[in-house]
Amino acid sequence: MTIVRIKYAKPTPTGDNVPLVATVDIAPSSRRIANGTPDSIIIPAPFTLDTSAGGRVDVPLAPTGPAWCWKITTTVPGVAAFTEYVTVPDDPDGIDYADLVRVDPETLKPDLTPEPAWWAALHDVKGVDGKDGAPGKDGAPGAPGAEGPPGPPGQPASPAMVDPAATTLVDNPESTWWAALVTKLKTLYVGKGDAYANVRDYGAKGDGVTDDRLAFQAARDTKKPVYVPASFDSFGVVRPYMISDPGLMVPTDRDFRMFGDGKTKSILKKFASDGSNNLEALLRETMVAGVASPARNVVVEHLGFEGNGDPAVKTAKASGLMRFYEVYGLRAISCAFYKGRGYGAGFEGAMSSPNADRRGPAVDIFFQDCDFYSNGKIAYLTGTDTDDGIDFKTSDRATFINCRAWDNGDKGYDIRARGLTMIACHAWGNAGAGFSAQVEGVQPGTTAITAASAKYIGCWSRDNTGSGFSITPQVTPGVIGGLQFVSYTDCTAVNNSHNFSLGSQGTNDLAVVRLSINGSTSRDPVAGTRHFLGSAPAESVSVNGGNYLGGTTAGISVNAAQLGPFTVTGATIEGTGGNAITGSNDVTARATITGNTFRNITGAAFSGVSNNIIAGNTYINVSSATPITVTGTNNRVLDKHQGVRTVASAATITLPEITDFIAVSGTTTITSITASWAQRTVRLRFTGAITVTDGSNLILAGNYVAANNSLLTLICDGTNWYETARSTN
Repeated sequence: MTIVRIKYAKPTPTGDNVPLVATVDIAPSSRRIANGTPDSIIIPAPFTLDTSAGGRVDVPLAPTGPAWCWKITTTVPGVAAFTEYVTVPDDPDGIDYADLVRVDPETLKPDLTPEPAWWAALHDVKGVDGKDGAPGKDGAPGAPGAEGPPGPPGQPASPAMVDPAATTLVDNPESTWWAALVTKLKTLYVGKGDAYANVRDYGAKGDGVTDDRLAFQAARDTKKPVYVPASFDSFGVVRPYMISDPGLMVPTDRDFRMFGDGKTKSILKKFASDGSNNLEALLRETMVAGVASPARNVVVEHLGFEGNGDPAVKTAKASGLMRFYEVYGLRAISCAFYKGRGYGAGFEGAMSSPNADRRGPAVDIFFQDCDFYSNGKIAYLTGTDTDDGIDFKTSDRATFINCRAWDNGDKGYDIRARGLTMIACHAWGNAGAGFSAQVEGVQPGTTAITAASAKYIGCWSRDNTGSGFSITPQVTPGVIGGLQFVSYTDCTAVNNSHNFSLGSQGTNDLAVVRLSINGSTSRDPVAGTRHFLGSAPAESVSVNGGNYLGGTTAGISVNAAQLGPFTVTGATIEGTGGNAITGSNDVTARATITGNTFRNITGAAFSGVSNNIIAGNTYINVSSATPITVTGTNNRVLDKHQGVRTVASAATITLPEITDFIAVSGTTTITSITASWAQRTVRLRFTGAITVTDGSNLILAGNYVAANNSLLTLICDGTNWYETARSTN
């Protein structure tokens, strides 16, 4: 139990306060259980006390719990009864009733008038009942210690004496407890004491008008994490903190963290609306003698970064809203980057450093739950450049989780990285590609492949003017360099200009060593474009599973002159307006098309040249009379859906590879047949009197003299043909 000391007094014409007789009804606010043997059910029934003895009564009360409080109703003769709801702490020393925290009976949250935390701070530093010898305002001061009784308790300081938000004293009393009170109030109201620096404590207004850059800089210089509280006007409308050039520069000698109350509530915005003073990033690297210094371990959380995306503002290029030429460790959680003006991306990393002719890396980059939108849409006055939602030039180990990029002036994500992972990220409505994986920085004269990789898992790209997912090397044309490995797993692309694409800057640029598209979905690419377009060299490309639906032209098309093995396995390709798969026209290209389902295809299921393997596919309503079309050599077409093909008799004949049922016309004697793959079996139907001679690479049971509609069955071992059956029908 806690002893609660209840005391009432009333003023007199002489200025004294005299004890007041009052009746006090006390009851729990709700039914509860008290532990015991057996447990007791405590019902909210009141008990009554009075303060007739000197205006005071001490009552033992049970400490309150999370689901109930005490209801105190006081009745004074000649005054209307009043009720308060209070919480009681577990305090063996007891507590004054005046110091109990008043709460809302519905929520049990503190009633802020007067504010209990403020009163508690005052109580902590001033003491109880004047026991510290503080002078009473309406009586003589009590003698200290045992020399005499203390004076009557002083009245509580008026709340008006202190502005809790600014901790500004409006009086200047000499009592030592004021310093302690200010320290307490700073702990309660200003940046949680020494934990971090609240920008408002350093003069930031957050009114959408005042330049707050110096206040942010002062908070940064405390070497504490910088706290940016939500800012509202008197109507509850969010107002940004305005930041002028040169923006907030992060320190170079230590880590830096800045956080707010939410990306739609704690907003930093470029200051000048006329374009004369908003060309630098809001958050950026420190410049020393015109050279960018590396930043390290930068953390931004729950913040919005807003530019001046005004179509009328085109005076010059603008930097990204957050930019680092060189950074080692960057973490952005639940932030928004939007309306970057002119050339500015929402975020720029590892860009070319001014006056330094170098480009530093962006290493260990992590973005989660971030938004990039409406950036770089307005061309600056002297050029036509627009920019991306996010733009990395060179990066090592970059990860994006559940981020979104939309309505940007170029690409949603333009990332040139070694070690890129994107999980559950979205891109839509961008003027360029939704996702762009690139490599930059291979120097002329070298043929080394950078150890770069990019993995996209569960990402989604829709309605972009460019490709949904794009791979393009950023190297000097003719210099080999590209990504080592790129994979798209369980990704979705809809209504883009080529949903997946493999592009190239130079004729011989190697865009990627290995590309893999796994279990992904492509639907309705823009008219005249494809589900996948491979127009740049790669050592291998594989499409494994997934669905490729709709489109007005070829579904999957590879036309690179130097493409290595190209594999499509286990996919469903449906409703294309042209060929489902078009292989390379390079006679050295190799395609393996196995286990796929082709449904409602206007053209051929596969069209290629040489070195192709077609096997185990399912064909449903493929319009072309020849679902498989190959025009070169060394093809293995094991799917037999081609009908009868005809060759003319000659001394040496070559059998078409797209079917194993072949009609032979004419009467010229046949002495050899061009070898095919091992274990290939064919049936030859003759339309006239022809002799097939036993000899050369034809191992027959004697010469075969054919007549109209007679059949000869042969099997090849890779060199010779062996007779297995004959008939003269």
